[in-house]
Amino acid sequence: MTIFRELTQLIGEERLGALCALRGGGEVYIPEVPNAWMQEILGEDLARRLCTAHPGERLYIPKGAERNPSLLRRRVAAEAQEARDIAIRQARASGVTVRDLCRRFDLSRTRVYQILKEDAP
Repeated sequence: MTIFRELTQLIGEERLGALCALRGGGEVYIPEVPNAWMQEILGEDLARRLCTAHPGERLYIPKGAERNPSLLRRRVAAEAQEARDIAIRQARASGVTVRDLCRRFDLSRTRVYQILKEDAP
């Protein structure tokens, strides 16, 4: 099992992303008891869990979440969804009917209205 997978299982994808962003690209010492930076990044419970699993070890923390295919897919999907939502808003502003937007983007009428409402002041 890779360190990325092990850490994902141990502390979760969200906290691993934060750990990679702040401490990635090198080794970190894992003390037997969580220290301040670990608690700040991971929270007390997850920091304790990491210390229990790897007391006194040096772990290489990957550079960033982009090295994790699962996180990368999620980020790409979120960006694609945001681009789709922008296209829907622009098309509606230019006069395209909600019915046509539903067909064009293969969405329900309810979802199209939700997207349009998200942009409303």
